[in-house]
Amino acid sequence: MRERLPAYPRRVIRFPDITTAQDFIQAQYGEREGFFYLADYLLSRVFKYDAGANRILWATQLPVFRVYAVDYNRALNRVVVAAGTRIYELDASNGTIKREIASTSLGPLGSVRFVRYHREQPNHVFFTDYANHVFGRLNMDTGAVDYLFGSYGTSRYDNTGLNSPLGFDLATNPSDGTVASRIAIADQGNNRVLTIRPGTTAVEYVIPMSGAGYVEMWGDHIDKTYFDPGYMLASPSPFTWKTGEAMRLIEWGRTELVAPFFVDAPTFSPYDKMMFTGCRRYAAEWDMSAFLYMRDVPDDYVSVIAENATVGAGATYPDNPWATVITNLHTRRAVVIHSTQPATGYIDVPKGYLHANTDKMLKPGFTWEVYDSFPVEAGRWSTYILTCPPPVFRVRVVMGSAAGAVSIYTYGWR
Repeated sequence: MRERLPAYPRRVIRFPDITTAQDFIQAQYGEREGFFYLADYLLSRVFKYDAGANRILWATQLPVFRVYAVDYNRALNRVVVAAGTRIYELDASNGTIKREIASTSLGPLGSVRFVRYHREQPNHVFFTDYANHVFGRLNMDTGAVDYLFGSYGTSRYDNTGLNSPLGFDLATNPSDGTVASRIAIADQGNNRVLTIRPGTTAVEYVIPMSGAGYVEMWGDHIDKTYFDPGYMLASPSPFTWKTGEAMRLIEWGRTELVAPFFVDAPTFSPYDKMMFTGCRRYAAEWDMSAFLYMRDVPDDYVSVIAENATVGAGATYPDNPWATVITNLHTRRAVVIHSTQPATGYIDVPKGYLHANTDKMLKPGFTWEVYDSFPVEAGRWSTYILTCPPPVFRVRVVMGSAAGAVSIYTYGWR
């Protein structure tokens, strides 16, 4: 039986002098003195907030549709902002716009969702481009860009590319302090987190994570110079809400723990085992070490996997084998499928995933195996109940002799 432990933030910082409704998609600690930099998603603003004095130091309105994420560099005293079709750099003292980048050496920015300064080369910024399906490194002085992983403008679901990536994290090489001994990328469109080694395009590990949005690898120091690659924490994307699932805590090569997290848009700071969340008029600081041994079950939740998807005769839906991946915390789960024509539903799991002592960080060459199958009748809802659901599974439908439309839902309960 799973143990239920309460989860409370270490502190909550409210913003009484902010009177208009907004949605802080990211709250980022930038300085040891306790200043927050906040990305205001809905109103396209960036704030610097003094948590000690509980007041706004400056607010900068940006001429873009959305603002997604920020990062602070102490050496430059600058703030870099992920703002969709733009990357901005602001003066951290007063919020003045110092630089605006809309295009790179390989083409225009599509939708930049996450940014981090390069700690050893401050004029370089790592970023993900959600619309162009790439993870790259940008020279802020010249506009030159290296796309370190992914194919610019092309989504992929194999191990050679990305599909709408969001967050990422960089681990520092403990031998010489250079970035990075490991890079983790939340491949949101493929419901997974990938890890790669710098200087290569080969995937090291694949971690299933439905709605993968943000990822953090924990180190012993803020600059991660002495990073111990023992833990990875991943959270769902605030843009998907497909699963209502919780975060995944992966302990390298040994075990996996889970912790439900009922706050909007969790994002991470570079501080060891600390996380900050921003939503509406508050930011919360969380000590994630308190979650190391948590067990809990989320509230009942319905996930919409597909609605009225057109599937050809004899074809398999979805084409992307990662599109319907579910990371499950519920003690019971139902898969509900509606098809206009007779079909067969399948529940697949990563091969060997249910075996004892299996590494939850899968090698890129792994395969899926059938957990179970069930008939899907034409014109009615067919339900398959998993009374002891696997922690990770995917759903697929194989049509019969006629083409039809398919809808897939899952429902989890305690």
